Amino acid sequence: LMFQRTLKKLRDIDDKIIYALNLSTPTKSFQERGADSKTRCIELQKDLEQSYKQREGLIQNCVQLYKDDVAKQNAESVGGKVDKLKLKSSMNMLRMYESELTIEDI
Repeated sequence: LMFQRTLKKLRDIDDKIIYALNLSTPTKSFQERGADSKTRCIELQKDLEQSYKQREGLIQNCVQLYKDDVAKQNAESVGGKVDKLKLKSSMNMLRMYESELTIEDI
């Protein structure tokens, strides 16, 4: 739940892209006063790229943590110690994070 809220915050720039584009492309009158639309567009592009990289990095980290957890639990199950509920929960979380990663690719 906390992860999803954080991800939603990080995706705000995507949700407000029209507003951000309007801010980065000034009208003719603002251009006459020295507003540089090219510079603003480049800044917007950098902000978007930074946001994408940050989100992908966070999700990749979570995926790796749960992959390691599932692998550890599977290794323990060979020895006879297995908490099936915990393993199932970890696998569900892994699937959720992997689906978020797929969403980021889109």
